[in-house]
Amino acid sequence: IDYVIEKSEIDANKKVNDANAVHEKYTERMKNIDGEIADNLIAQYPFYAKTTIGTDVYGVEAAETVAMMAVLTTTTDLDEEVVYNITKTLFENQADLIAGNAHGKEVTLDTALQGVTVDFHPGAVKYYKEKGIM
Repeated sequence: IDYVIEKSEIDANKKVNDANAVHEKYTERMKNIDGEIADNLIAQYPFYAKTTIGTDVYGVEAAETVAMMAVLTTTTDLDEEVVYNITKTLFENQADLIAGNAHGKEVTLDTALQGVTVDFHPGAVKYYKEKGIM
């Protein structure tokens, strides 16, 4: 939004209460970032992962893109069992995540390791190994 406001005729000092107005003006600029372009970006910046911007986000055709995945981080000092239980709770209570935020549906074991460029805490490793993804 900052880029859109900065580069548009919209007065940045004015509140933009209707995101649809911005969307309608800039919809034609939505482009897919997929295939070789996405692969090259991920090779150069491994913290990116492939994802899809769904039709529910902007109300237009879905678009393939790359994004930085949300990552929950901690220190190595946090107890292994605590991190294990947090990780387990996140992945085994997805309905509660979705109830709090629609993006909760994106927290899946299929995507858990994508775009992570830091070491995993031993508690998370324990859970992921139990689930067979590590």
